[in-house]
Amino acid sequence: TGAGDSFMGTLLAYLARQRRKNPRYLPVCDEAFVECLRLANCAGALATTKLGAIPSIPTREQAEKLLQEQ
Repeated sequence: TGAGDSFMGTLLAYLARQRRKNPRYLPVCDEAFVECLRLANCAGALATTKLGAIPSIPTREQAEKLLQEQ
């Protein structure tokens, strides 16, 4: 529960940050975007380890920690 929401939330937050920096930003498969997808996958994976839609959503720090461990 919440895996898709966690994945999409991470991805959308990345895109919003990029748009704030550059309003003409379009996602491309550069290294930063691929790293964002990896982080989003970690967030989704972590969400499956807890019960409940809201309580299962990990923090950015938790997702980054999992990404570093992989």
